[in-house]
Amino acid sequence: MNAKKLFQYLGSNPNLVSGNMYDRRELARAFDISYTNCCDKLRHKGTARDHHFEEKKRTKPKKEVKFVDESTDKFERQKWYTLQQIADLTDLSVDTIGRRIGKGKYFGRKDIKPKGKVAEKPEVHLSISQTWLRKNLIKRKA
Repeated sequence: MNAKKLFQYLGSNPNLVSGNMYDRRELARAFDISYTNCCDKLRHKGTARDHHFEEKKRTKPKKEVKFVDESTDKFERQKWYTLQQIADLTDLSVDTIGRRIGKGKYFGRKDIKPKGKVAEKPEVHLSISQTWLRKNLIKRKA
């Protein structure tokens, strides 16, 4: 026969009594988590406590980038800034700044210009191709 592994519960959950023995399924129901999640959290443990079942909030590390242009009224040269700090100083969104800087660790004035001042590439390729189509590529002898 397979015996259920029991854990001594020490905590303050209203569905459980502190000091009693419970199996994984009962603990999972009491904390409203899945059975497999409960098994993972109690692996190599003999007692179950409240902090074993707390969901840890995963936070993404904040990206820091260094300003490499000449100092301006808002930014100092060679100083590290988070994307949120840059967004607060420039009135651009964090996503826009992230797209402009990309995976790099450095940024300059061109990356923080407001949208209206960012230079758009002119549509030159259409006019060039039209002029080449008008030309005779093979010279005919008269």
